[in-house]
Amino acid sequence: MKQKFNAMLERLGFTAKVKSNSLTAKERRTLNAECKKEFDGKSLNSVLQSIAAENETEEDQVVAEMATILGLDAEGNDPEGNDPEGNDPEGDDPEGDDPEGDDPEGDDPGTGKTAKIMKTASQRLKKLQAENKRLRGESESPKAPKVIGAGNQGKKILLCGPGTNKTHLYGIPHDMFSLDKTWNARAARGVVAEGRYRDEEIANLKAEFDQYSMDFASHYAEAKASGQLATIVAGNMDYDDLASDLGAYYRVRRMDAIITHLKRLTSVKGIFPLVSNIQDEQVMTNQFEGRSFTQAYQSGRVFSGTFKFQPEKAKVSDVMFKFKFSDLKDLERQFIGYLNREGSDPIKWTFIEWILVQCAVIQHNEQELRYVKGIALPSTTNEPAYFMYGSTGILNTMDDAWEKQNRMYVFGDKRTYSSSTILEYVRSFVRSVHHMRGRIDDVVLCMNDIHIPDFLEAYREKYGKDSNYNGEKMEVKDFPLPKIVRVPNMGYNRYDMWIMPEGALELHENKPGEFYSYYFQRDLEELFVTSYGKEGTYAFAGRKYETRAALLAAKGRHTNIFRNNPVTLLADGDTTADAELNDWFEAVENAAATAFTDFENAVEGVVYKLLIGHMTNATTVAKAGKFSEITAAFNPDALGDYLKVIYNPTTSQFIEIERKVNGVVAVNAAAKAPAYVE
Repeated sequence: MKQKFNAMLERLGFTAKVKSNSLTAKERRTLNAECKKEFDGKSLNSVLQSIAAENETEEDQVVAEMATILGLDAEGNDPEGNDPEGNDPEGDDPEGDDPEGDDPEGDDPGTGKTAKIMKTASQRLKKLQAENKRLRGESESPKAPKVIGAGNQGKKILLCGPGTNKTHLYGIPHDMFSLDKTWNARAARGVVAEGRYRDEEIANLKAEFDQYSMDFASHYAEAKASGQLATIVAGNMDYDDLASDLGAYYRVRRMDAIITHLKRLTSVKGIFPLVSNIQDEQVMTNQFEGRSFTQAYQSGRVFSGTFKFQPEKAKVSDVMFKFKFSDLKDLERQFIGYLNREGSDPIKWTFIEWILVQCAVIQHNEQELRYVKGIALPSTTNEPAYFMYGSTGILNTMDDAWEKQNRMYVFGDKRTYSSSTILEYVRSFVRSVHHMRGRIDDVVLCMNDIHIPDFLEAYREKYGKDSNYNGEKMEVKDFPLPKIVRVPNMGYNRYDMWIMPEGALELHENKPGEFYSYYFQRDLEELFVTSYGKEGTYAFAGRKYETRAALLAAKGRHTNIFRNNPVTLLADGDTTADAELNDWFEAVENAAATAFTDFENAVEGVVYKLLIGHMTNATTVAKAGKFSEITAAFNPDALGDYLKVIYNPTTSQFIEIERKVNGVVAVNAAAKAPAYVE
C-alpha cells in the first residue's frame, strides 16, 4: 500500500509537500478524493493508518523473509524434513546436544516462531559447513550454474549480473550483452584494439546505440506517465512480469539505474512543475473574478459578480545536443579506463550506457541552468552557440511578464540587499505583500539559494536567544508564510525575490525523456552523438493590464506573482557598471549629462539590463565603442525605460536584445546568439 500511495503522491506532485507537512486545505481535499479512488473508498486518514500498521509489522516481515531464505514454512517448520525441535536427521548429534559446546545444557534461547527459525538456522549452518568441507575435496561440476529469475521466490538479482561467462558480458542473457559484439568482448577482456575499426563494427554499434537510447527514452516517458519515477528512484519497482525473460529484466533494471542516477542530480523540477506535450505554443488561460458576488437581499433579476478569462501563450524553444568524439580509439580507452575504475560499484556501464550517461548528465546540468537564467535566441548560421541561449528561463520570463505584459507587480523601491540587511529586507517585502493581498498563508517566498546562509545567520543573530530546542526554521518570523523556497542556479550576483502561489511558474517540455533519444553517426575516426527536444518556461503572473499605470493603480488585485526590483543603483555620473556585482543596474539622477559605456567583466549567456530610474540628466547610451552594434543610440524618454543586451566575447561588443523607450518595448528581431568559442 505504501508503494502505491507514494506513486500516487508523485503523480499529483505532492511528494515533497507531504514530507514537509505543508499541504494546503484544498490539496488535502484533492489527496483525500484520490485516495478514495485508488484504495476502494478509503479516506486519506484510513490509508495513512494502514501504512502505519504495515510499518509496525516490519519485524514479522523480517522473520518471514528469514524463513523464506531458510526454506521454512510460515510456522518455522522445515518442509524438507529437518527437525526444528532439535533432533538431528543426519545423525551427527542424536542426543540433541550442541556439538560445538555453545549450549551444553541444551537450553532454548527463546520460544515461539522466531526462536524456532533461529534454531533451525543454526542447524542449517552446521550442515552447510560440513557440505562445504566435502565439496572442497571434489572437482567442479561441468554443468552451468542455475540462474534464478526475477519472480522466483522473491530472489533478488544483482544489477551487474552473475558474472561474465563464455557468451555474455556480466552473464546477462540478453543480446545487448552478447560477447559477439566487439565492444562487449573488449570490455570483458579489458583490452583496447590496436587495429583499425571495421565499418561493420561501427554500423552494429550505431544500430545498437540508437535502439537502446530510443528504448530508454520510451521507458522514461512510460514511468513518468504512470507516476512511477519516484518508485524507480526508491528502488521498489516490481519486475515479476519479466521473470520469463531474464535478459529483459536486467536491461530494464539497468535503465532504471540510469534514471535513478539522473533523477538524483540537483534539479529545479522539484520546485516548479514540469508540463509535457507542448510542441510549439499552447494557450494558457487565466481566470479572474470580480470584486463582489454576494449582496443584500432584494427580489428580481439583480445579479452581481463577474468572471473574466484571459488567454496567454506559452512557447517552447527547440534545443539540440550535438557532440563530437574526435577519435574512437581514444573514446574506447576512456571507456575501458572508466570501467576498470568502478571497483565495487554495482552499476557496470556498457559502452553504450557510458556514452548515454555522460551526455545525459551534461544535458541535465545545462538545462537546469537554462531553466533559471536562459534567454532564447536563434543561433548564428553554421556557428555553435552557448547553451544559455537555447530557451528562456524563469527569471527572464518573469521580467517579460512585468515589462512587456503588465501582468506582475514589482516593488520598485525594493532593490538589492546585503548580508547585513537581508533579514529586514525579507520582512519588509513580506509585509508589503501581506498588506496588498490581505493574506499570505497560501503563497511561498522564493529566494536565491546562495543567499540563504546570510538570511539564516541574520535570523540566528536576531532571534537566537528566543529559540528553543526545535532548531532554527526557514521562516519569516511573525508572518503566516507557509515556507521559503530555495531556488538554485541563480548565481551569487542575482537578488531576485518573489512571492507566489506554488505552481505559478511552470517548466515546459514536449515529450518526457526525449532528450535521451540519442542518435549515433560515424565519420572515419569521429563519432557524433545527437538528440533533440523542446523546452520553455511560463508564468501565471496575473491579469494583463493595458498600461503600467493601471497595473500599479490596481495595487496587486488579480496579481499572482509579486517581485522585488533586483537592481544595483549606479552612482551620480557613473558611466560603467561592474557585472560581477549584478546583471541589472538602475541609473539615478545625474548632476550632468551622462553616457553609459560598459558593463565591465561581462560574460556570455547573461542578459544585462540598464534601467532608467530618474529623468534628470537621464543616462544615455551612444551607438559607439562596445555598444557600436546596438540598433540605435539609447535616449530614454520616461521613467522605467531600459536597454537589454548580451555580450559577445569574440568581438567584445554588446548585442541589443530589446529596449523600452517612452514606455514602448521594441524587441530586436535581428539579434542572434554570438558564435561560441571554447
